[in-house]
Amino acid sequence: IYIGDLEQFMKRRKGKLMNEIEVLQLFVQIALAIKHTHDRKILHRDLKPGNIFLTTSGIVVYSVN
Repeated sequence: IYIGDLEQFMKRRKGKLMNEIEVLQLFVQIALAIKHTHDRKILHRDLKPGNIFLTTSGIVVYSVN
């Protein structure tokens, strides 16, 4: 179940900072998703928070469309 994209998530926080663990968890998942696509010779030309989707369990889903 998706809770929205990273851009919406950040806007809903209204400037409230994330703790270091939350930032690292998101960063690692995003970096691994990008590596996964690059390993398959796919280059995303419009990488932005609106193309990174989050699930209710905190999993990152990376859109390459």
